[in-house]
Amino acid sequence: MPTFRARLNTVFGNIEIGFDDEKELDDRLRRSREFAKQIADQASDFVVLSKQEGDPFGDLRSVSPDGKLQLLKIPKSKGDIVRLVAFLASRPPTCTELIEASGVSNPLAYVKKGELVKDDGGRYTLEAKAKQHVVNKLLPILRRAR
Repeated sequence: MPTFRARLNTVFGNIEIGFDDEKELDDRLRRSREFAKQIADQASDFVVLSKQEGDPFGDLRSVSPDGKLQLLKIPKSKGDIVRLVAFLASRPPTCTELIEASGVSNPLAYVKKGELVKDDGGRYTLEAKAKQHVVNKLLPILRRAR
């Protein structure tokens, strides 16, 4: 199994390559360019009817037609629930929206000071370290717990 993986975007889609060192990467990139060119040259034989991109967080959230967020997987701690709601919201939530989506009556009490940043419109966003925590720790844990 390769040590590293890279995904290349092409006109017809993505190519994923695995490699162990720089020499192997150079070789695989050269071959993938040739492969992509060959497919692109013959692409007139194919018709793409539609391209649908799914919700990358569809396994973790549901969004109602009126835009309300509902968590499909719930973290163990109330602080992580609040962080996850702020991270998954399609737009920065207000305090009321945080309460509704998380079920936590006082969401700001369960996160560290500065993790949620309030903008001029009264909406909250996660600061960088809190986002890193969600992406690197929380999401993998929730996705492993099927």
